[in-house]
Amino acid sequence: MKKVLILVSCLLSLAFAHGGGIETAVANGANFLLSKQAADGHWSDPQMPALTALPLWALSGCAGMKNEGAVKRGVEFVLKTQR
Repeated sequence: MKKVLILVSCLLSLAFAHGGGIETAVANGANFLLSKQAADGHWSDPQMPALTALPLWALSGCAGMKNEGAVKRGVEFVLKTQR
């Protein structure tokens, strides 16, 4: 997960450096997170649902993105893995 956060930070920095603006940076970060989601809805380690909750939190701030399906899968994964 640490590598994912570092990569997202780098993507955000690159977007700002190339004049893409905050909207482009957020969209790039969200698209990266969406590309890393597993088919069952988790990110990173399926034994640690908190590592799925963090990308969900980030995606919840991406208004206007087509990510409803990914968010729904992630929330369902977190809910079914609660002990």
